Amino acid sequence: MVLSCSDKDEPVEEPDVPVNPDVPLPPVPTPIRWMENEVDGGERGVGIKVTSKTTNNFVFECTPGDKVQSYRLDVYPLCRMYNYLFESGGSGASEEEIEDLILEALYNSEGAGAYTFNRKTLGDSYPNTEFDWVNSKYAQSEIVPGAEYLIITVGCNDEGGQNPADMKICYLKTPSGDVTGHPRVEIDVTASYQAAAIQYVPNEDCKYFYQFCADSEPIDAFIEAYGQNMYIDFMRHWTQTSEDAQVPEEELLYIVDFGYNADSERKLTATTIGLDENKNKGDYVRQDFQLKKIPDNPDEAECDLKITKTGASIVNMDVKMEKTCYAMFYRIFSAADWAPYENADEATMTALAQALDQEGWGIKNITSVRKARMQLQITNMLLIRMVLMLLLM
Repeated sequence: MVLSCSDKDEPVEEPDVPVNPDVPLPPVPTPIRWMENEVDGGERGVGIKVTSKTTNNFVFECTPGDKVQSYRLDVYPLCRMYNYLFESGGSGASEEEIEDLILEALYNSEGAGAYTFNRKTLGDSYPNTEFDWVNSKYAQSEIVPGAEYLIITVGCNDEGGQNPADMKICYLKTPSGDVTGHPRVEIDVTASYQAAAIQYVPNEDCKYFYQFCADSEPIDAFIEAYGQNMYIDFMRHWTQTSEDAQVPEEELLYIVDFGYNADSERKLTATTIGLDENKNKGDYVRQDFQLKKIPDNPDEAECDLKITKTGASIVNMDVKMEKTCYAMFYRIFSAADWAPYENADEATMTALAQALDQEGWGIKNITSVRKARMQLQITNMLLIRMVLMLLLM
């Protein structure tokens, strides 16, 4: 089966808000009760004390109370916790309700919950255990300069960490150095009907960078709730590590395919933050865009695929695409897989054709001449057998 598709064709950063346990928290929609750098655990909780902080790591001690049999522990970038709470319906909730949502995060049943520690797992280091976080096996992403983090513990009444008692939350912020140069990444977006090509262009001072592209609405909502600096932190913690900026231009081209969710009415946003050689943050850049609107009466895309040669280990297919054809998608069926479609109705065949770009292979029309011709070679033996079975039908 063949399916073809037609195609024509700087804000000011907000200052950091100092955190002090004696001063009311900033008016965010998801208030979290924490202590800065050190929190006492009591009898049923686990005390936390940050003993050292560098731009890319921190070390802390955990001390369980006398009645704690085991405890749950994890470290969260504050931006990721805010995002989780915001998406979980925590906006406007009380501190007690927020604590319940955080506890749910630590007991996530899908494998993303906190780590469980007890006397058996920690051995001689129990009860007073030191965690060198980045150099431990528990860190899920790199620690970055000038970012805010939460260390969260839950003391439990059983050895398996299933019966929670007291939760304690410790806040810390990593130091940051002076930015070297003026790292910045420009964004060049070429939008189509279903996808967008995003070219990132870093300057010479930019050694690393982070990027994020999504619907504008949730990005704007996050920034409105927590500020631009917190969104920058979210970008810096969305992926596990920053990306190398000093690479060939083609490696900085990202194709975002929105598939059947493509909507020309929806505003989209691409953002970047440039970093210097020490990963201190430079300029934040934002580019809003929208996909192209499909014309009411678009030209019909025309293409053709023929099998021109078969051999012991190769099958050649000759593809012709007219100028109106932007891309062609195809899929290879075995005789058994094709049988249900042999005499299928038009609606079934239309649905099958529409799914080709999700389940098949695609070829883009890379020329601007009247007819684009290319020859495809399939060398996978399983696919060859499937093609030959189709030829014998």
